[in-house]
Parts: sequence; C-alpha cells; structure tokens
Amino acid sequence: MIQENLFTQDDQQGLEVILSEHPEVRILWARRPGLKSPVEINGINPILHVMVESIAENQINSPEILEVRENFERLEKSGLSKHAARAAIAEILMVHMFDVMKYQKPFDKEKYVRQLIMLGKDSGKRGRNEPCPCGSGLKLKRCCVSVKEGIKVSPFAGRLVLGQGNYFLDADMPDIDGPLHPIL
Repeated sequence: MIQENLFTQDDQQGLEVILSEHPEVRILWARRPGLKSPVEINGINPILHVMVESIAENQINSPEILEVRENFERLEKSGLSKHAARAAIAEILMVHMFDVMKYQKPFDKEKYVRQLIMLGKDSGKRGRNEPCPCGSGLKLKRCCVSVKEGIKVSPFAGRLVLGQGNYFLDADMPDIDGPLHPIL
C-alpha cells in the first residue's frame, strides 16, 4: 500500500503545478492509496514522475537552495520551457535521491549544486580519467559520470508518454473517471 500523506501542506503547491501539467495522471494520483504495487506505463512510473517533479518545483520556489532557482531561470533563458527546465533539474535530483535511498548516503548539496550548474553546458569530450567539469577536483569517473548524460538537456524533458497515438488537449480530454478506463 502506498503511503497516503506523502506531501505536507507546503509541498502541495508544487504538486498542484505538476498535476496541472499532467492532467492525465490526476485521477491515477488520487487513486494511489489503493494501489497495491507500483504503476508502470511504457517503462515510466507516472506517480514517481509527479513526485520527483513536485520536489523539484518546490526546490525552485524555496529559498533553501537558491542555486536551484538560478539554474532553472538560466535554463529557461536558454530556450527551454518551464516544464523542460524543471525536468532537467528533476533528473539530476533523482540521481542524488537514489544514492540517499539505496546507499543511505547523506544528501550532498554541494555536489548537487555543481551538477545543476553544469546542466545544458557543453562539457566537451572528456575521458573518465580527466578532471570532472563540475570543478570538484576529482576525476570524472569518481564524480559526475552517473549524470553525464543527464546534463544534456532536451526541450522534451519531463514529457510523459503514457499511451500510443495522439495526445489529448485539455479540452479534448476523455472522461477517465470510469473504473474500467485503460489508463487506470
């Protein structure tokens, strides 16, 4: 059973932003307390996607790590949509959350910020034994090799492809309240 109250009241704003951008997940999100196992559609867990993007949205709007907001704005100025810029940040965040959860490592804020600064910047061709472009002083293989591909940003970052065929616009969204709808 998935925990029902995953977000505090302060976190709710970020969650609402993400759910407004992913209306196809709103009903699935509401039904998550009754889910007996993780949901995966086309290799993507839409619940996890919403949660991680919500955390990134809350970081962007929080004064705790100002560099998140600064890098979000930099990515937007480079031509990315808000959604794609936030998704790029969320991808780096996921790598750090994985280390925290799987290996019980403390969250490395300094490394996280260094990697955010590298987002969208061309680090050139670097071998694993060359210095890491984040400026840590370590070799790439000992530092940021796990996010090397994630540092390349895409205007399509953060898009969910939960089915085949055409996407529905908000106005054309089918009624997915029925319990037999294939998305549920």
